[in-house]
Amino acid sequence: PALGVFDRWEQEGRRYFCSGWTGPDADKFERARRAAADPSLRTFFLYGTELDALMHRVGTHDPEVGALIRRYEDQAAALLRAVEGPGGEPADLWVFSDHGMTDTRGTHDLMGRVAALPLVEGRDFMAFYDSTMARFWIERPEARPALTGLLSDLPYGRLLADEELEREGLAFSNRRYGDMIFLMNPGELIAPSYMGEGAPNAMHGFQPEDKDSPGAVLSNREIPPTVRHIRDMFGVLTS
Repeated sequence: PALGVFDRWEQEGRRYFCSGWTGPDADKFERARRAAADPSLRTFFLYGTELDALMHRVGTHDPEVGALIRRYEDQAAALLRAVEGPGGEPADLWVFSDHGMTDTRGTHDLMGRVAALPLVEGRDFMAFYDSTMARFWIERPEARPALTGLLSDLPYGRLLADEELEREGLAFSNRRYGDMIFLMNPGELIAPSYMGEGAPNAMHGFQPEDKDSPGAVLSNREIPPTVRHIRDMFGVLTS
């Protein structure tokens, strides 16, 4: 199996701090800052979850979002000073996200539209409804034209073509992610869905090329031009 970042650090014998993902973000920074008192511990990995949760709740432009980012800035600066120590030894700081966030513009009962077709779910097809996409597994041949006819006419999303599935790494021969994938337009959500009855005020998981889909990467060092995708952070963290 492929090794992850922590596996590589373990192989190297590197001592590191990992915050985990549970608990308040401020507590994670505080625990890391206290751990920095150990001079042999100089690698710290913190996973902040509150920004994602906040933007789901209030959207991307609420004043609470800016206030939380400023708190992150202060907490990261304090941790960096603790890691560098009184001697000011240089330390690298990398801040990166896994995705962007898109404000919600509309919601649609796609489950209800599909249920109205002359098909039986579980016999003719199987479906899974996320907030931003619906995946369908065809069990009987007659299900495909019926689903295609409905989904092709909906103005708030589109069926992904085979070439797009190939490009995005979703064309699995074992049907792992469905025979048909319907992707919502940016800002349009499936509600209800298997994520819940309602819809958040912002969501991620739309087409990668949308203006709000990219994540962010920041550093106190020059960012190499090779860092263009979240997967490129593996090389940064293990170099």
